[in-house]
Amino acid sequence: MAPIELSNSTARIGVAPSLGAGLTRYEILRQGVWEPIFRTVPDDTVHPFQLSNILLAPFSGRISGGGFFIGDQFHAIAPNLPGEKLPIHGSGFNAPWRVTGQCGSEIVLSLPNSTIGPFRFDAEVCYRLDGSALHMEMSVTNRAGMPLPYGIGFHPW
Repeated sequence: MAPIELSNSTARIGVAPSLGAGLTRYEILRQGVWEPIFRTVPDDTVHPFQLSNILLAPFSGRISGGGFFIGDQFHAIAPNLPGEKLPIHGSGFNAPWRVTGQCGSEIVLSLPNSTIGPFRFDAEVCYRLDGSALHMEMSVTNRAGMPLPYGIGFHPW
């Protein structure tokens, strides 16, 4: 699926819902020339780590030991990428997200009923262009029925 382009008179982004709702570009217009703020990738990019920004949910970084303890209970998380020995960056970055709203230079995407290891969650991200600024907001709702150490974020290149 081709990225969805959002633009205004001074900025533009490409959003790839089928590829973790990551970005394929973020560019601003300076003196008549589009200049990349994040790296720009081809529309047919197929690996999330080739994008210009990925979403990290429900955790970021690698989880050493293949999981974590809460009290006396160990919560295992299997490696989630070929060639990786440890789970990395959660599951949001490579899952297909749904567009739930789009208006002008704003788009909202959701990832309902997602799981990885003990995590059960819903996620939502909003990208909004305001002049040349890009606003990115993400939220996650814990559906696991127990407290878990969530750590969400953005990974721009």
